[in-house]
Amino acid sequence: MTRRGVFTMLAIIFATVCLIGVPGDASAKAIEIKVGSAEPEGHYLVQCVFLPWCKEVERRTNGKVKFKWYHSGSLLKYEQNFDAARDGLVQMVPTVAVFTQEARFPVSSVFHLPFLFETTLQANLTLEEAYRAIPEIREEFKGLKMFGFHCSDITNFALVRGHQPPKTLEDLKGLKIWAPSKKAVEIVKLLDASPRMVKMEDLYMSLQRKSLDGVLFPTGPLAKWKLTDVCDVHSMVYMSTSLIPAAMNLSFYNSLPAEVREVVEDMGPSWTKFAGAIVDNRREDTIKKLKNRGDKMYAFPSGERDRLRKQMQPVWEAWLQTMKDRGIDGQVILDKVLALAEKYRNPAYQPDSWWPADWKK
Repeated sequence: MTRRGVFTMLAIIFATVCLIGVPGDASAKAIEIKVGSAEPEGHYLVQCVFLPWCKEVERRTNGKVKFKWYHSGSLLKYEQNFDAARDGLVQMVPTVAVFTQEARFPVSSVFHLPFLFETTLQANLTLEEAYRAIPEIREEFKGLKMFGFHCSDITNFALVRGHQPPKTLEDLKGLKIWAPSKKAVEIVKLLDASPRMVKMEDLYMSLQRKSLDGVLFPTGPLAKWKLTDVCDVHSMVYMSTSLIPAAMNLSFYNSLPAEVREVVEDMGPSWTKFAGAIVDNRREDTIKKLKNRGDKMYAFPSGERDRLRKQMQPVWEAWLQTMKDRGIDGQVILDKVLALAEKYRNPAYQPDSWWPADWKK
């Protein structure tokens, strides 16, 4: 039997045992959902979205499920979470880190193209509808139950102390820039900068030692990864995002009682909205704090962003060619994503009751 088959069998056995429970013992009947998270426990998404969501699911199911968390990559790393969830090593991952495995998600990586989105909420809502509307995207997540559609904050340039903020395309030339994905590597190369890929756990040290000049990184979580300790120069270009949706093992999800599945399904859109709203809020709060402490910040004007956008055309063309090589009409998919992105530009939302009262803080 294959490794995947073993994991799947173990997951089904585990789910069956949990569902049967011990007669007369309410606590024994609770179904434990093992959650593998690469994010640190103190990450604002963990504290403000993931854990409150779990608590609300437990409340709405009257304690029929309980979540057991493994934080900070203690059980699995970013690049392992898709396999771990699909094969049943864990029952849930709050982030499927597509950016670490773009080769496995060639269609979905359309979301990594530069200059598609202006906010994370816009990207999240676009992803949620695109997943339901585009079968080629759904196929790439086969074996998973997708229930929360989330993208990272939009990436900008953060540079170590001693630099001036790049203000033009030419100012980026030759800089050693950390890129989080293969798509980001393509982007950095097109800027005539020098892309570097190092592990997240080594990123801080690389910046501290100045073996990197800076990062192409989401602005909101800069502080949580302690990158603001070494970076105080920022060029706001609003380049691109990364897919990090939430998922459960499909076989395990299907084994859950109907009322539990209904709760997870009903709360999915709220997860999507909340994750986007809180990331956008965190980004604006981070920018305000960085300005207040005296960081050097520069916002690319529309004319210079247009130059950057034109420079990025080979990335778009390469994605379309990849689709063509696979016999997929990439233009149809891209047009659909662009239409949805326009539909959700400047979206409105209403906070839900389970969102913590102080989430904007």
